[in-house]
Amino acid sequence: MGFFDRFKGTTPGPKSRWPPIDVATLRLRLGDRLPIEVADLEAEYRRLTHALEVVPNQPEALAGMAAVLLLQGEVANSLNIWNNVIYHAKDAGVVSRAYLTKGIVLDLRMHRLDKALQHYQRCRQFYPSWAPAILWQAEAALRADRAGEARQLLAEADAPLSEVEALAKAFLMSGNHAAGFEALQMAHHLDLVTAIAVSR
Repeated sequence: MGFFDRFKGTTPGPKSRWPPIDVATLRLRLGDRLPIEVADLEAEYRRLTHALEVVPNQPEALAGMAAVLLLQGEVANSLNIWNNVIYHAKDAGVVSRAYLTKGIVLDLRMHRLDKALQHYQRCRQFYPSWAPAILWQAEAALRADRAGEARQLLAEADAPLSEVEALAKAFLMSGNHAAGFEALQMAHHLDLVTAIAVSR
C-alpha cells in the first residue's frame, strides 16, 4: 500500500479534525511575546506523556506533544514528533497540518527555505487549494523577491480562511509583507494551541 493510499475515503479538508478558533478570545501579541494560552505546558507535557503510554502513537496526542515542545523551544524534538504524526496518522488533515508545521519550523527556525517549500508542497498533495499552505508559499515567494509567483499563489488561496488567515492574505495582496508575515505567525500559533486542545 502506498503512502497516500491510506487516506482514501477520509473526510476531505484539513479542518476536519481541527475545530475553528474564536480569535477574539485569545489575547494575541506577536513575536517573542506571544502568550501561551495553555496554562501550564509542563502539565500538558505530563498529560500527553501519560496518554501516549496508554495509547502509543495516537496521532492527536503526538500532535499535541509536538506543539507543546515547539512552544517550549525544543525545535529538534518537536520535528521528530511531527515525523511520527506523519507516519502514524490515518487522517489526511492531521498529516497535512504536520507537514505545514514542519515547513514553517524549517523555514523560520532553521532557515531552510528549500526544505520548507518541499513541505508546503507536500501539504498541497493532499489539498491543492488549502489556503494555509498556499499563504506560506506566497509569503516565502515575496521574501525571495518573486512577486509574480506570490500574486499567482495568493489568487489560488480561495479555500475557507480563518479570520487571521484572511487578514494575512489581505496584507500580502496589498504589498504589506511585514503585516502579512505577522498575521501568518499568529495563525500558526493559534494552530499549535488548537493542536494541544484537540489532544485532550
